[in-house]
Amino acid sequence: MSRQEEFEINDPSSRLNHFANIASIACKGKEITEVEQAMLEKMARKLEIPEDKIEEILKNPQAYPVSHVNSKEQRLEYLFNLFKMIYSDAKLDEVERLLIKRFAIGMGYQPDQAEKVIQKSIRLFSGQFSFDDYQYFIENT
Repeated sequence: MSRQEEFEINDPSSRLNHFANIASIACKGKEITEVEQAMLEKMARKLEIPEDKIEEILKNPQAYPVSHVNSKEQRLEYLFNLFKMIYSDAKLDEVERLLIKRFAIGMGYQPDQAEKVIQKSIRLFSGQFSFDDYQYFIENT
């Protein structure tokens, strides 16, 4: 299975846009650290972004306007794909968590809402969900 199939982002321009959105939000209002830079580069490779585009986007992420997400379903889909990408190596570190939160807030979640969605997503993606979580999911989908 290719990375595109794995992350359900098949169109190269969509993958590029997805990465540019992540980079723009990560860099909003501050310089990115070396650790954040390394994580963004790792994400770009997972999305199969060409090296020259990675450099271009990370040099000037503001040149790529953040695509506005207009629905709750679209926001969840973006976060779902981001969590799938991050958990492809079966772990979530603090830098990744911080970037996910920035990304969620940048897409329109209030900080407390973003935190709740992230906590629930971590439980699901790390396999730490309870029977009650499982039962709710099964009965309400």
